[in-house]
Amino acid sequence: TYARPGEATQTVYVWGAVGTPGIWEIETGTNLVELFSVVRPTGYGEQAPGTKTRVLLRIHRTTHGKTRVAHEMQLSELLEMPPPERPSLQSQDVIEVRNVQTRTFSLQTVSTVLGTLSSVTLLVIRIFEF
Repeated sequence: TYARPGEATQTVYVWGAVGTPGIWEIETGTNLVELFSVVRPTGYGEQAPGTKTRVLLRIHRTTHGKTRVAHEMQLSELLEMPPPERPSLQSQDVIEVRNVQTRTFSLQTVSTVLGTLSSVTLLVIRIFEF
């Protein structure tokens, strides 16, 4: 539960890469930044050598018996949005949070590949010299 006593609440479901997933009773009008401050998305700002991590979120909403993705964005985009433009939460929303890692090329990666290629080339030259 994330609400002050006596305030109206709504139920939302938080799934995926967060510290505390589950069914949340939140105060009506709670915005995503507030909610994420409580559920703590994992992986945001973490960088491993050669990889980049993005935290993606989707809000799934059911209207007239049909579920669709109402909003989809990166967490960094949400944080950069002015508060009035941030998506509002509705009762029964499902918030999906995913970490997406992509490999990046760095100078270290390039130098490792070049070093390996030159070692293999020298080995081949030495084998053929005998």
